[in-house]
This record gives sequence, structure tokens and C-alpha cells, in this order.
Amino acid sequence: MPRLPSLFHFSQASEPVGVEALYDDLVKIKQDLSSLNHRNFELRNKLNNYDKRIGFLVRGYRGGDELDFQRQLDDEPAMQGFSDPELHDNYAKLFYMFQTNPQLLGILTRAISTAEVDPFLQTMLFTIFGHQYETREESLLLLIIQVVLRNEFNDASEQQTNSILRANTNASRVLSTYTRRGPGQSYLQSLLSAPISELVRENADLEINPTKLFASNPNLPPTEGFSGDNAHLDPVLQPILQPRLNRLCFWIDTFINAILESLATVPFGLRWICKQIMLLTKERFPSESDELFLSLVGGFYMLRFVNPAIVTPSAYMHLSESVRSVNAKRSLTLIAKVIQSITNQVLQSKETYMSPLNEHLSKHRKAMVNFYRNLCVAEDIQPHHLYLSSPHTATLSITINEVYMMHGLIVKYRDAIPLAEDDPLHAVLKALGEPPAALARAKNFTTKLKLPIPTDIDTAVQPTHTAVNLYDEVRSLLVKIVRYADRPFSDELVSSGIYSILLFGSNVQVHKEIPEVTAIARVKLSQLLTEGPRTAEEIYRQLVADIQSDMDELNRIRKEMETEYSALEKMYRFHADFYAHIEAQIKSYEDVLTNVSQPIVQPAPHKFSHVDFEREKIIASSTVPEYRKGNTYFELCSAEKGSFMVTLMYKGRPTPLCSVEVHPEQLLRMHKSAELVSLTFAELFPDRLYALIQKTLSKR
Repeated sequence: MPRLPSLFHFSQASEPVGVEALYDDLVKIKQDLSSLNHRNFELRNKLNNYDKRIGFLVRGYRGGDELDFQRQLDDEPAMQGFSDPELHDNYAKLFYMFQTNPQLLGILTRAISTAEVDPFLQTMLFTIFGHQYETREESLLLLIIQVVLRNEFNDASEQQTNSILRANTNASRVLSTYTRRGPGQSYLQSLLSAPISELVRENADLEINPTKLFASNPNLPPTEGFSGDNAHLDPVLQPILQPRLNRLCFWIDTFINAILESLATVPFGLRWICKQIMLLTKERFPSESDELFLSLVGGFYMLRFVNPAIVTPSAYMHLSESVRSVNAKRSLTLIAKVIQSITNQVLQSKETYMSPLNEHLSKHRKAMVNFYRNLCVAEDIQPHHLYLSSPHTATLSITINEVYMMHGLIVKYRDAIPLAEDDPLHAVLKALGEPPAALARAKNFTTKLKLPIPTDIDTAVQPTHTAVNLYDEVRSLLVKIVRYADRPFSDELVSSGIYSILLFGSNVQVHKEIPEVTAIARVKLSQLLTEGPRTAEEIYRQLVADIQSDMDELNRIRKEMETEYSALEKMYRFHADFYAHIEAQIKSYEDVLTNVSQPIVQPAPHKFSHVDFEREKIIASSTVPEYRKGNTYFELCSAEKGSFMVTLMYKGRPTPLCSVEVHPEQLLRMHKSAELVSLTFAELFPDRLYALIQKTLSKR
């Protein structure tokens, strides 16, 4: 019989094995990560807008007024709820249907126009399914993507097999946007940051295009009969090309080996999508060989996911400050081309200067094919993944304009979605009425929708209480007691037997709950010993074995959670650094552009007669009668920073005839596309109106 542990340990009881606390920590960091990833996505979009807008300055359009800094850089919308509880409840029902009925958003993705798809995808992938590390939301989102993929394959003809998911369709944009979620971005960072950083530090010139080599080296003697087909054999170029080819092969090996070794870390969602591509390919094109699905899987993983990050790492990870070298950028492009050729299973032929790499390229083909096959190995989504969720998933943080946009899209394309007559969506849309127009940015607040809780489904998947017998109750109570003992003492306590566990529980003084639990356990154990057909010794032996098994499992779960938490913590630090990096870029853009020009808000509007506007050739056309032009005039004022109001007035009339709000960047775009500024009674040339704004309302 094992010896009883020292009573000294009874006073050393600590908190139980921290599975619950760790779970809470995991939920919290997953929420924080999802929120940070959402903000990163929005900041990247904001940065892209700056890149486009700053182009006006680069192309010679002077003045910073065309950049509406306040609209682009204001804080996140304030939190505010719907004033009408019934309106809130109906929108909550609508978005619950969006979450739990894959057909709705799946078919809507197919139906909407290309102009509508980007804001729709941002809302779907980063707001409606914003908890990017939660199993339930990830599973529901993947089921929507499955609908999107099925529609894409069903639409493809036998002659279009090679273009599936390669053209810029809504389906391919769904996949590209999905890879921007946190798990995919973290995977790219762990996969590519090391090899890219090493290549950048080396900064070697690996250019192998003979035309570029001759152009950049005027001292190279001309070669008779020079052609790209045999450039690597050219006696003049060979001493330059061969070392570069060797080094390029080294880097190709480095990147491909990193990809092959990363299989175990590819996020579940990406592998599940690859599996769906494989299954749908075999279902839709049963006579095709495996090469087709391998090509499509490789196209998604490499063309849509990994290769863009290799070519432009600054858009995907915090490496933009490093990859400024022309040599590094060119080397990354060459590496991406070779890896894509392996995926396409096509030797280099169009760019003949890369043909010397074909032999090296071929040696990786088999390994890459096996990699793509293994990418398609993923578990099916289990039904309980869809419903067993932590409480926070019942609340959705979303801006009012996102709500209105989704409302508008579902109403606009309702006929494209096959619905039964008694589908609850009909009643919800009827109660909501016509979709409201989008709010001005200043009024676009964030709200929290409290989604319905699927109690009937949750109940269906929960174990019934009838399965919990007296033995299980005793076992559960004893495990609860043991969890308050530190290891290795807890192992010693279990092996000492049930009496030792009860003795330990009775003497714990730090936690008042444990003596109470112990007293209940004693009563239940007495009942168990008198009721069952088994002897006390058999029950004790079984309890010890089961408790030890439970403790081992709890400790295994705890270690897994600690590992996961550590990985998520690392991800969070990375994304936080990236967030700070993008914010710094935006701030630098703001500083540069603000220094270009500062608009002055005038105390009173500037007035110009109709004749003044005609003389300055600002008016393109006017329907104002000649005899009224003398009493008609224009007012020009600065409404707010970067925003100007053009108003047509009539003498003696207190209210305007018509008015229009314009932004200088808008005027520049209209001029470029040959559009006119339209008022009810006149059309104005945008470039001349822009010049007048700069002259009268801006200081130089």
C-alpha cells in the first residue's frame, strides 16, 4: 500500500490546474488579436488610399487641400446603440441569419457586382466573422466559402478548367481576402520573415536577364549572334551568369524548403479550403487527372497567398523598411517566378533567360506535388463546432453603415437567393423596411448587436444529465479536490488512494470550498459503496485509475493551452508592431501632405456674379435666362477642412437656388475623366473651379 503523503502538503494547496483560467486568457487574447487584425486591415486600406491620393502631388497637382485628412484619419466611430429596440432586434436577427445560414452570404457573394465586393468582403470576413481565432465563427465562415467555391465550379465549363480561381472573380477575391485574416498573416510571417531578411541582408545582384545585363554594363563587349536562348553559354556572359544562377538556385532551395517544412503549421482554414478545391474538382470534372486539382490547389496556395507576399512583403508583414534594395526586390521576383512555374508544372519558355533553371526546377516538382496533396488533408467541420461557443460570440460590434450596406445588398439581390415561403428572412426584411442611406462619416457610429442564442441547438448537442451516474459524480468531486494540489504532489496524492484524497480535502484551509466539496464526496461515496454490485476495493481501484487519467488529460490540455497562448502572444506582439509601423507611415504621410498647403476658413463666403464665372470660363453650360443673370450670383465658401460649398443664389431670395459640396481631389478626378460639376441650373468645369478655390480659399 502506498505511503500516505505528509500532512505538510495539506497547507500547501494552491489554485487548481489552471485550465479554466487559461481558457479565459485564450478567449481574451483571441478577441484582442481579432480586433487588432481588423484594425490592421482597415489601416492598410487607409494607407492604400493615401498612396493613391499622394499620387496627385507626385503628378504635379499642387496643394494639400485635395487630401481630406480629417475624413481619412479620424478616430474609430463612437459606440452607440439603436434608439429603437425593435429595430435592433430585427437587425440582430438578420445578422444571426448571415452567420448561421451559409447559403445567404455564399449566394450574395456571387450576385453582387465587382464595385460592391470589396466593402462587402471586409464586412463579412472582418466584422460578421471578426473573431478570427474562434472555432465556431471560423467553421461558419468556411461553410460560406464552400458555397462560393461550389458556385464557381458549377459555373465553369469543361473548357475553363485552367482559369478556375485564377481570373479576378468574386470567388477568387473571397479567397485572397480570407488569407488576410490573422491566422494566414501569422503563418506568412513565420514562413517568410527569416529567408526574406537573410536575402535582404545579402543584397546580392542576381539579375540573369542578358538584355538587362548588357544595358547595365556598357563595358561588356557586344556578342555576335546573341540570343536569349543560349545566353547562359555566351562566353562573355557566362562568367557573370553562372555564379548568379548558382546563388539564385540556393535561394530557391531555401524558400521551397521553408514551404515544405511548414506543412504542420498551415492554418486549418487554408487546408480545409484546399480540401474543398480537391473535392469539387473531382466532383465537377471526374474524368480529369489529379494534375488539375493539384494545379488549382497550388494556384490558391501559391498564386493567391504565398507568392504575393514574397514579391511585396511590405504589404503583408513588417519588412517594408528592409526591402528597399532594387537587388532584393528583383531577386524576390525571380524566386517567385520559379516557384510559380513549379506550381504550374510548366518549364520556363516565355522568358528564355530563365531556362537554365529548368533542371533545378524539375528536382523540386515531386516534393511540391506531395506538399499540395498533403495540404488537402483536413478534418471535416463537425456539427458541434457550429454551436458550442463562448458567450462573447452572441455580440457583434459593427458600424451603422456596415449594417445599412448589408441590409441594402440583401434587399437588392433577394431574388437571387432561393427562399421558402415561410423562410424567417422574409419577415425580418419586411419589418426592417427599405434600407436607409449611408450616414455621413461623422455620424457613422459603432453599435453592438446582441445576436439570438440558439438554445434549442445548444441543448441538442449537450450531453443529457441521465448519463451522469453516481460514480461519475464521485469521480468529478474527487478530481476537483486533487486539482488543488501542486504536481508532483497531486500524482502522489492520487496514488495514495481515495482516503488520502478525502483527508487532503478535509484539511485544506485556504479554500473554504474544498472542505465542503469533500463532505459531499464522502456522502456520495458512501451511497456508491452501498448501491453497486462491485466491491469497495474494485470501486477504489477504478476511481484511482480514472482520476489519474483525468488529471493526466487536464495537464495535457493545460500544456496545449499554454503552448497556444504563447504562440498567440507572439502573434499579438508581431501584429501590434505592424500596427504601429503602419500608423507611423500614415502619420508621415499626413505630416508631408499637411505641410504642402493649409486651407483657410473664411469668415464670409466669396461672391461671384454669373458674369464673373462666364468671364473666367468656369461655366460649361447654364439654363439661367439672360434677363436673370444680372441678379444671379455664386457663393464659394470653405465648409470644413478639405470641403467646399458652391451655391447659386438669386438677389432678394433668402434660400439658395441650388448648391453642391465638392472636394478638390474629387474635382481633379472629374477633370481627368472629362466630367462636369453639375448644379440644377449650371454645369461647371472642375479644373477651373479647382483653380478658383486654390486662388481664393487657400494660402500659398
